Amino acid sequence: MNAGTSQRPDLPLAVVVGAGAMGMSAARRLGDDYRVLLADIDAERVEKRAASMRDDGYDAQSQECDITDRASVDRLAEKVAAAGPLRAVAHVAAKSPSMGSWQEILALNLVGAAHVESALLPVAGLGTAAVFVSSIAAHLVPDPGPEALAALDDPLAPDLLGRLDRAVTERTPGAAYSLAKLALNRMCARRAAAWGRRGARIVSMSPGLIATPMGALEFAGDNRGPKLALLQRTPLGREGTMVETADAIAFLVSARASFITGVDLLVDGGVTAASRPRTTRPCRNTLPRIQGELIVDIEPFKIAIPQREVEALRTRLGDTRWAPERDNEDWSLGVNGTYLRELTDYWRDGFDWRAQEARINELPQFRVNIDGVPIHFIHVRGKGPNPVPIVLNHGWPWTFWDFKDIIMALADPAAHGGDAADAFDVVVPSLPGFGFSGPLPGAALGYVETADLWVTLMRGLGYEKFVTHGGDAGAFVSARLGHAHPDSLIGVHFSIPILPGVPHDAGDPADFTPQERAMVEGQDLGPAAFVHVLINSFDPQTLAWAMHDSPVGQAAWLLLRRRAWSDCHGDLESAFDRDTLLTHLSLYWFTDSFLGSEMFCRASEFTAPMALANDVKPEISVPTAVAVMPKEVMHRPRALVAAHSDLRQWTLFPRGGHFAAAEEPELIAEDIRSFVRPLRPAERRASGSAQSGPLT
Repeated sequence: MNAGTSQRPDLPLAVVVGAGAMGMSAARRLGDDYRVLLADIDAERVEKRAASMRDDGYDAQSQECDITDRASVDRLAEKVAAAGPLRAVAHVAAKSPSMGSWQEILALNLVGAAHVESALLPVAGLGTAAVFVSSIAAHLVPDPGPEALAALDDPLAPDLLGRLDRAVTERTPGAAYSLAKLALNRMCARRAAAWGRRGARIVSMSPGLIATPMGALEFAGDNRGPKLALLQRTPLGREGTMVETADAIAFLVSARASFITGVDLLVDGGVTAASRPRTTRPCRNTLPRIQGELIVDIEPFKIAIPQREVEALRTRLGDTRWAPERDNEDWSLGVNGTYLRELTDYWRDGFDWRAQEARINELPQFRVNIDGVPIHFIHVRGKGPNPVPIVLNHGWPWTFWDFKDIIMALADPAAHGGDAADAFDVVVPSLPGFGFSGPLPGAALGYVETADLWVTLMRGLGYEKFVTHGGDAGAFVSARLGHAHPDSLIGVHFSIPILPGVPHDAGDPADFTPQERAMVEGQDLGPAAFVHVLINSFDPQTLAWAMHDSPVGQAAWLLLRRRAWSDCHGDLESAFDRDTLLTHLSLYWFTDSFLGSEMFCRASEFTAPMALANDVKPEISVPTAVAVMPKEVMHRPRALVAAHSDLRQWTLFPRGGHFAAAEEPELIAEDIRSFVRPLRPAERRASGSAQSGPLT
């Protein structure tokens, strides 16, 4: 293979400037997710090192480049343009600050500015002080004069250093070098602002330096991406090892870096006194985000169930030992055998798990470790002038995929018949113990602990305030958030009204309006509707032995609840298509999480009223909305909900059941939009600001 041939054209491109030991270490760490273009002044060396990467299975190209020479940079730019799309640029040159270093960074930014389609970051190379030192120059030369200012506005002007020297030598001898760096800083700030307006995630790294506040603020400028800076500092003069530093570089130019915002972190795992957690650990392929006393690691995630597990499931389905059945055509004794056999046959012979897996993987997914708890979540950034963050909470026996038809309707409303001004940044976590949010390392967690975790998760994503929506167990999480964490909430929206401190059977039936009373009277829940609550609470392990051994048995247990609680009029597949049902069932089976989901219910103690965390009145003190579905399993009078929450919106829907967002995604999406619309900051609604990211 020659230096210009790509093995994996489907992968984005990362440019690593500097083919020394540090650059090679970083390039190999990037090679799993990117095509790598190595650039170095030594043509023979860079091609040998690119060839060694190719021999090891990486997609690596090489390019001779003297980064201080504009013509050479232009040749690199042409190579990048031909090989793109470029997604990351890393300058890896471990040397002391010099005029050469700032010229290198300047040239590198030119390459990025010309060809980065969706830039993640410019990274200031090791040892270079170019990006964050503007305040030094500003103090040295408070009034450099018009000629120097003109030069600063054109950092590519020929003989910049000479012009600056001539302009200021009589005023402040020796200041030209600092002013040259100021010119670079101004250029980088403008570039950051331009990229930010295009949705770029800007992260800058500068080990061994104390980043000046002025420099950081100027670099941030008008950046409207998910905010910028990871300020990299090394305490007491200690430098990270080469491998650890390469890990940090690889992390910074990966998509994961877009979730690191405003945190002081260190390559070698050490910390400054101001931000020291109780425990530290070295950087190994991921950099931690410090959040209070917790360390949070966010990793991109794709579902990839091994083929042997897919085949094993088919084998088990074919070997099912069917139970006898009599007089159950009407499902009065449980799931009907004829339907279950037909569904099982399709699950074994017709269902395409890989197609469903690929559909899920179209959405950006991540896993994060919060204080030892593994959490899986989807995170889709909104397409609109001011997306508001929202977390969607599923229930039992739901999965995160119950929100599949509402995620993009909220994130990109203009593409779904709505207004871009109503866009949301959508976060959909799997509850602890469910799906890929497991297995848990210790005791089961309930909705109380989950609410705490979600506040940490959302802050880790850069959101200080957010909206929460939920149904079933997710409504408990949402209610707890609104009650215990009002400072972190914009509003609470749920499809079943859970009220902290209020017994589930509270309320006077006389308080129902005629419309509400008609919904209550229209319920057709049988006496077995809540038997699962008792089993989940008091006998989860016994049931789990059977459920984890038989996919058909597990399917029957879960399907009965879908049919009984949805607005399907006895026809389950009128509410959920067959492939969707089997995707949910497969997720439970492949993740071995049935018991984990039961244990969440046990830890939540759903049979008891939600305990109060404070004395604030009303108990949910943030704006609240309820989407009332006619076939929901529990109804409460509006008057009761209004007495215990800051009720802003109460919508009675003509159809829909317990799985509201899955059954009626368009109705729920519009209800959420209408609820949040007046809660968006007035000045941003009026100005049509282009800012995206957290709502503060």
